[in-house]
Amino acid sequence: MFSLFQRKKSPLSHGSIREKNFKEQLSFRDDGGLILIDLTITNHTYTFMLDSGAFSVVPSSLLELGVLEPLEESIYTRSTTKVEQESQLYRLSQLSLAGIHFEDFSVIVDDFAYEFPLSCLGFDGILGYNFLEKFILEIDYQKKSLILSDTLSDKREHTEIKLHINETNAPSFKIAYKKKSYLVGLDSGKNDGLMINDTALIKELENSDTFLERIMGTFSSDFNGLNQHSFIDKYLFKDFKIDGKIPIESATLLHEEGSVNIAGNEFLSHFHIILHLQKKRLYLRKLDASSEVRGREDFGFITFWSEEKRLFIAAIVQGSPAYHSKLKIGDKIMSINELDTLNFSQEEYCKHTLRSKRVMLYDEDDTELSIIVKRDGKLIREQLSLSL
Repeated sequence: MFSLFQRKKSPLSHGSIREKNFKEQLSFRDDGGLILIDLTITNHTYTFMLDSGAFSVVPSSLLELGVLEPLEESIYTRSTTKVEQESQLYRLSQLSLAGIHFEDFSVIVDDFAYEFPLSCLGFDGILGYNFLEKFILEIDYQKKSLILSDTLSDKREHTEIKLHINETNAPSFKIAYKKKSYLVGLDSGKNDGLMINDTALIKELENSDTFLERIMGTFSSDFNGLNQHSFIDKYLFKDFKIDGKIPIESATLLHEEGSVNIAGNEFLSHFHIILHLQKKRLYLRKLDASSEVRGREDFGFITFWSEEKRLFIAAIVQGSPAYHSKLKIGDKIMSINELDTLNFSQEEYCKHTLRSKRVMLYDEDDTELSIIVKRDGKLIREQLSLSL
């Protein structure tokens, strides 16, 4: 969510854990493809997102509880909307997670509850890499569980991978493809899969038979306006290795112009993970032979919500039923399969889309869809079919 790209002094050395020889397990919620956990600060329970690619963030309500002390240090951050700003650092006196007590860690303050669409996901803050650096983290995506420990567990079935600290001070690992390697950020704060922004690689993939689809429209980097020239391309990325050691038969690779190289939860969930940031080591156990690659089986349009338009078409998949219809990016959606969406609220959008990881409001088994949109004061009715 927030990426540290410059700092005046190092805040990573701040903070300690009270317990010694600890090993605690807790469950997490997979909400919108993100890892959400509950923790305690001054007897209040908060929901935080576990984000290995970001600095830690707490809500401003903690300022009133007397657990935050302003520091002389500051860091520069970049938000999801690519706004760069200098952020005041605070010392958080205490935080409790799974019975483990964290003391005097550095944090920044922000309120996600008021930042749509982040507010849809219902988390209060971010447990970032400056906390993760103090313990060994084990992530089991299949069981939806985390293990926090100060002792490395049995790793005989795992492959040891060297971690690098990139320019944002977040952990990264190398992906080797043919004769080149790419440094990719380990980012549990993203629900995307694998993203690599390399001109030569993308050009090579464009000239092969690995292109899967193009999505055109408005994405997370441009929530505040429509940009019909934005696009995300999806490729089938074959026969590469993680750190030259773990062979991957295939995975989906996303490319968005201006994006950074990351491996998000969609990709990471194919591994059992042990993260040892202090030693700059990552231990991976592959759960399957390759990432699951599916063809798109929906009607090919993605919705978004704004105060002015309410529910509208934000993006369209090239070659999809929506692409071959009269629908356009920016059309206000009046109804879907007779469901009235004229006065669709922000809460309804959050419930039916982001929280459920769905992009539309129809049953998964539907092969026909009737939609009415409004454009320039005119109503347009379209019948979409997956059989076409």
